[in-house]
Amino acid sequence: MNGNLVRFLITGFNAKFSSLLSGISKWMESHTRLVLIFLVLLAILISAIYLPGDSMLVKLGSDDPWTIATHIYQGQGYSACATSYFPFCNAGNRQTAMREPVSVFMFLAVMLIHPAPLAGVLLEVGLYIGVMFVLYFSLRKEGGTFALFASALWVVSLPVMQEIGNGNGELESAFWLALGIWFFQKGRADPRFTNWNMAGLFLGLAALSRTIHLGVTMALAFSLFFDRPLGGFRARARQASMLLISFALVLSPWAIRNQIVFGAPVFSTTLVGYNVYRHNYIVAQPDFYPRHVGIEEARQAIKTLVQAPSLTGKENELQMHSFYAREGLSLILSHPAEYARLVVFRFLVLWFNTSVKASYGQRLDPLDAILVVEQSLLLIAAIAGAIRHRKNLWPYILGTLITCGAYILIDAQVRYLVNVMPLIVTLAASNVIRGANGPVNQS
Repeated sequence: MNGNLVRFLITGFNAKFSSLLSGISKWMESHTRLVLIFLVLLAILISAIYLPGDSMLVKLGSDDPWTIATHIYQGQGYSACATSYFPFCNAGNRQTAMREPVSVFMFLAVMLIHPAPLAGVLLEVGLYIGVMFVLYFSLRKEGGTFALFASALWVVSLPVMQEIGNGNGELESAFWLALGIWFFQKGRADPRFTNWNMAGLFLGLAALSRTIHLGVTMALAFSLFFDRPLGGFRARARQASMLLISFALVLSPWAIRNQIVFGAPVFSTTLVGYNVYRHNYIVAQPDFYPRHVGIEEARQAIKTLVQAPSLTGKENELQMHSFYAREGLSLILSHPAEYARLVVFRFLVLWFNTSVKASYGQRLDPLDAILVVEQSLLLIAAIAGAIRHRKNLWPYILGTLITCGAYILIDAQVRYLVNVMPLIVTLAASNVIRGANGPVNQS
């Protein structure tokens, strides 16, 4: 009797919940313009709340993209001097590749209009709203509710909100990645030359905003060989080649510049080696426990490391990158069990910012608790969407897995998810698509 009553109540709840969702869906699809206007106004309000206290207006570092753009604007070239990363920088050794170039040159472009940091902040607000529109227009053929829901999830994402105006390259990367995946999906639906080349162009700009997208694009291109609906092997190889050629052409100016400056075609940044050492050296400590390494702890570790007799003090950034990477990898290989524990722990750091604030001497606040709840729901929804729509949304799944995997191997914070958040919110929002697979036709 009790079992029948429980089943009756559950069935009734599911029916009412489904009816409510159906009603909301129909209303949203019939009032699309109104919903978009509301989301834009909400994004503007959120930006106004976050910007005054936590933006590049009040936080200018010695190595951030806005500062490097300022040096170019002032005729000092692509230069920076951040001794916490590169202890040997001086007046004659300031050429840098610490930061990817796209965010730097985007800031330089707005600086030519208005040189105050406010111009950079407004650019970031524009990118925040721009990603919302890219998500909507790239997904609307799947259903208006799906597109609007994905856009809304982006707008209310706490990690995204917290990056508005910080100028670290996360929003720039997210914008170009969203465009790149849009054209990648268009190429899958209509494998024309233009679609694959546009995908390569935008994915290249994403990679030059955040290095992690180098791996994402390579994985996507390789996966095309297994996407049988694209045709025979030759057809798939031709499409992958078009994507990669366009991608390589976008990356080539940065590589050539670094070849001239450092003597090697660096495709990423010279901070990779530093991060390998900084965030993994703790595995060799006798009292090791998994944690995020804050800047003060890292500064002391780097100060001790650079006393090594193998260094002359005349090394450039690339040589220091190689030195850091060798030292970090040596410690990792010598302490595999501790490193494995650290990698598992970093999944929590990446999704929930576990121990990050503590490493900077900051206390947790109510927003941190809200972030954990929001991120937990987003993770569950994204996993469910990935399982249900794996056949059609595999590029979103692959991009998310590559990004998360790379970050937990080296360094993780929740803000690093922002550059791949367009993919995550799409997977989460895909749960509103009717049917097991849901049509993906983004032509």
